[in-house]
Amino acid sequence: MQRPHVPLVAVKPETVGTGAHPFRLEGDSEAVLHPKNLDRQTTTAIVQILYDDGEFTPELVKLGPKEAVAVDLRRLRDSQNEDVHGHRLPHDFTQGQVQWFQHGKQTVMGRVIQSSPSLGVASNFGCGGGRCCLSSRFDASGHSY
Repeated sequence: MQRPHVPLVAVKPETVGTGAHPFRLEGDSEAVLHPKNLDRQTTTAIVQILYDDGEFTPELVKLGPKEAVAVDLRRLRDSQNEDVHGHRLPHDFTQGQVQWFQHGKQTVMGRVIQSSPSLGVASNFGCGGGRCCLSSRFDASGHSY
């Protein structure tokens, strides 16, 4: 299944980048966070996963100049690694909200792609700072609905 690509909105350089997106990991569902550094200097981003019984904060995500990285939320859960506070994601955890924050002066924006190959659907949530969150949903043929 090809993942749809939706461009991120442009943001003002002085905007603080943050986002919060719901996700699910039931069945074959996938959820991948894509933070992107819009600056010409290396920076870091804070990622936080919130769920009913707690939160999980992995190490800072390093982003090179103009670099975007993929943070696979299922892989984070399945790794059973500890976060910066010594917490682990429950192995049976299937839904929550992922938040990201720029860490420093460099502007960071991001999106979450949620997909299910068996259902043939994908959702794309994008934020570019402040409180601007956009959502697009796609069926197996790539059509938005």
